[in-house]
Amino acid sequence: RYVQAGDVVEAGTTLFRLDDKDASEQVIAARGQLEAATAQLNLAESTFGRMSQLYSANAISALQLDQSRNTKELAAAQYRQANAAYERALNQESMTTLKSEHAGIVGATLVDVGQVVGAGTPVAVVVDMSEPEVWISLTEQNLHRYEVGQTADVTLWSRPGQTWTATVREIAPAPNRSTGTYDAKLRLATPFDGEVGMTAKVTFRTAEGEVMTVPISA
Repeated sequence: RYVQAGDVVEAGTTLFRLDDKDASEQVIAARGQLEAATAQLNLAESTFGRMSQLYSANAISALQLDQSRNTKELAAAQYRQANAAYERALNQESMTTLKSEHAGIVGATLVDVGQVVGAGTPVAVVVDMSEPEVWISLTEQNLHRYEVGQTADVTLWSRPGQTWTATVREIAPAPNRSTGTYDAKLRLATPFDGEVGMTAKVTFRTAEGEVMTVPISA
């Protein structure tokens, strides 16, 4: 593990490195097969060249030339197969180094050193601070009051005198199975210099003056 929660990272920063012993061994084996296939193809091409010259001099039959051509084509197919296997092995090896897809802040690390993880298991949360968001939950009773594109004012409990403007970017079409409420995301339209996970008060600009207090996640 190369990062901790709260670290600032750039796109491409290494977050975790998996045990690459098996992947490295597969690369070595695939490279050996590719080298053997390359040598076999070179020999087949050289042999076909000589057989073509002999055929032109009427020294061999058309059948012998065809056999040499088939051997060359087979060697070429085996080379392509070995090369594809080598590329796959390299790709698998590269996937043992887990890097951040974008710049941001490490919100949390989800696995421990030495833990066995399966393919697709999340290992860290990297918050993209270029487009900070507020996450809220809407109840079934008040869902109809809000819509995508609606604006709201956001204030942090830790900074009651500072206000940010936000716009509803997304409202889930179905309730969250865990909470029974509808998740909504608001994108902050003004520069945000707060911290990830801070608690905020979201005030929607509605006739009712609805105010909702929610955790802020950027």
